[in-house]
Amino acid sequence: PFCVAQSFCDQVSESPKRWLPKTGNAFGFVKRGAGTMRLAFNYGSSAGSGVGEVNGGDAVVEAGTLQVDNTVLAKEDANVRFVVKNGAFLSGSGSVRNVVIEQGGGFAGTVGQPAALNVLGTATLPVAGTVAVTAPSGVDRASIRLDVVRIAGTTAGASDLSGWTVKVNGTDEPDLKVALRDGVVCVGPNKGLSIIFR
Repeated sequence: PFCVAQSFCDQVSESPKRWLPKTGNAFGFVKRGAGTMRLAFNYGSSAGSGVGEVNGGDAVVEAGTLQVDNTVLAKEDANVRFVVKNGAFLSGSGSVRNVVIEQGGGFAGTVGQPAALNVLGTATLPVAGTVAVTAPSGVDRASIRLDVVRIAGTTAGASDLSGWTVKVNGTDEPDLKVALRDGVVCVGPNKGLSIIFR
């Protein structure tokens, strides 16, 4: 289970057990360090007040990658954001509410991942960012096509992602580009990206 401290949490009676913020306690969290932190828990709407949000503070990714594989924010709360700093990444196949990618930050995805990350609220995108792609050996890197993020809500900031770059297994891949198409942040070859995934 994920929690800042057990004393700030209430246990929910279900299997498997999980911990949720107690009503009235305000905290966010900061992800530091070059590794990947995986959040794989699900806030259900029937579990009581305070459920469905990072309660009272932003979730800030200062370095490395934060991977979200379940619904983290099920409750609409405009004051709670996932903020991704320069050089850091947000990834996964789950859902979050509001995302702010700062200049130089970005998203991460894996070739063959089960689904794109869903942004249910507002995604604020910078003019320059990075999509970090993990691909198995032997894959033709220049032909990779990947839906990285689906934005179900609204987009703020940049709508033209031509200033973004793509890294495959940590190396710049100039034959790939990033685009925003119908609310989907996608990666594909420089030629013909406008028709992929459609």
